[in-house]
Amino acid sequence: MVVQKFGGTSLNNQKNRVKVAEHIKKCKDDGNVPVVIVSAAGRLGDHYSTDTLLSLLKETSSRNLPREQDLMLSCGEIISACLLVYTLADKNIKASVLTGAQAGIITDGKFNNSRAIYLDPQSILQLLKQNIVPVIAGYQGISVAGEVTTLGRGGSDTSAALIASVLQAGSIEIYSDVDGVMTADPRLVKDPEVIDKLDFEDLFELSIQGARIIHPRAAEIAKNAGIPIKVKSTFSGVHKTTIHTVKTDRPIVAIVNRDNIAYVKIISSDPVSYQRALKVFSYLSKENISVDFIDIRPEAITFVVDEFMIFQVSEILSEKNIDNQISLEYSMISVVGAGMTGLPGIMSKIVETLQREEVNILQTTDSHSSISILISKDQEHKAVNALHSVFDL
Repeated sequence: MVVQKFGGTSLNNQKNRVKVAEHIKKCKDDGNVPVVIVSAAGRLGDHYSTDTLLSLLKETSSRNLPREQDLMLSCGEIISACLLVYTLADKNIKASVLTGAQAGIITDGKFNNSRAIYLDPQSILQLLKQNIVPVIAGYQGISVAGEVTTLGRGGSDTSAALIASVLQAGSIEIYSDVDGVMTADPRLVKDPEVIDKLDFEDLFELSIQGARIIHPRAAEIAKNAGIPIKVKSTFSGVHKTTIHTVKTDRPIVAIVNRDNIAYVKIISSDPVSYQRALKVFSYLSKENISVDFIDIRPEAITFVVDEFMIFQVSEILSEKNIDNQISLEYSMISVVGAGMTGLPGIMSKIVETLQREEVNILQTTDSHSSISILISKDQEHKAVNALHSVFDL
């Protein structure tokens, strides 16, 4: 069994959907059993993409209605799934659409950023017994209370990994518009190298730091299940990156940029407001909102969240009467590689390189396999290219 996940750019027009159908047909012809997960088609501006649907809500009202937002956004993947099933029918491939709820994905009920906690695969297995290809709307599930909830950005990856782990699939294939995992974002760096083999540990760190490969939750599920991931191009059919338990001899594997972030600053003018501000992390945690680049000082508390969580964060802070400022003018750049653990000189090379390029470092954080810096968004291109060059990637 092979779980095939197709991203939005693979589904944004009929020509591309035909290519997707050909990959599914080839999978069957090779003697495999495909289970297909789809994202919403395209990006902002494309009909029914997640960002387009979200922008339509913003144009309609400034109110934050998490339940209705999830109902709206879940439509994008369902539309993709339906169009793909019609395309497969023209190739005489029997297929059937399942929403996340119909596929048996049960979530914790948190709107806008829920966690999948369980999968009942009976509907999927029933289709497979009839030699029907399940085409499952990713990014969504249903709570125990019967509410449709979405799994957060990259949630279709989580859907794919969860289904693969429960069905004990032989592999997960991630299809997008690039040939594999690259040493940097090709939109910023000219001709970055494709990484042929990647360890789960590096994949997980790359995903956490914002690499647009696979969602961190999906990477964790695949790692725990021991299921290899193959990253392929929908358009060239090329498969150049395999992710499994394999160690690389590179101390640094990639430079990752993350520009879809919001920088939150909470003002604490006195001890009372400071104590109130410290409770923000508890409030955000209850809503499954992850924070990064935390800096706590008596006069201010700052942190970073994903940009798409702005409205929810802003609403929470307003409800709790916490003074705040939110900016979208920053980017996070990460140098990633499990091989850097215990290796001296990495930080000094980063600082010296960026100093030479006159890039101002506003804040830093690190883990055992990454060093991340916060910079002004208008310096992102310069910083990524300089670091990519100095580490010979």
